[in-house]
Parts: sequence; structure tokens; C-alpha cells
Amino acid sequence: MCSRLLTSVKPMRDPMVRSHSSFKLLPLEVLNNGHTVQLNIGNGSRMVNRGQTLELSQVHFHTPNKQVVNGNRFPMEAHLVHKRTDGALGLIGVFFEKKAEN
Repeated sequence: MCSRLLTSVKPMRDPMVRSHSSFKLLPLEVLNNGHTVQLNIGNGSRMVNRGQTLELSQVHFHTPNKQVVNGNRFPMEAHLVHKRTDGALGLIGVFFEKKAEN
């Protein structure tokens, strides 16, 4: 599958503005929690949104995806889950499309 990042997917929520990310190669733990495959990430990868730093803590997958975009569903979605030090969460969703080359 190929991935395509879509922006402003959840218009009912505050879109990320003035954001940037810094991702690094880090050790990770792969976990099948019975619901999804989850990658637990060590500290070091982060995003900054509106001056708030959030550490990437995990990546997990949904198939099919949970969101509807312009009436379309995608075969898979990855969630990059970030946490602030106070426990607040930030999420980046990546949708995957099935293409002929797959």
C-alpha cells in the first residue's frame, strides 16, 4: 500500500498550524494487543504544535480506517500518537490507498 498524508481531516477539531516535526531512528517495541499492531516508541521523536512539544509515544494501525474523508474510506490508517508532559495527546493520521503496484 502507498501512503498519502491528508491534512485537515477532522474539521471539527483544531487543525495543526505552525507545527513541525523531528523524527529519529529509535528502538521500538512491536506489540499485537489483540486489537491492532502497535509500535511503542522510545523518546526522541517529537512534534511542536503552537509552541507545545509532544513526544511520539506510539504508532498503531486501523483497517479499515476510522475516518471518512469526502465520502471515502481508506483500507488502512496509521495513527502517530504524541504526548505532552501533562499527558495531553496529539495525533497525526496517515491514510493508505491500495494502488495497482501493490
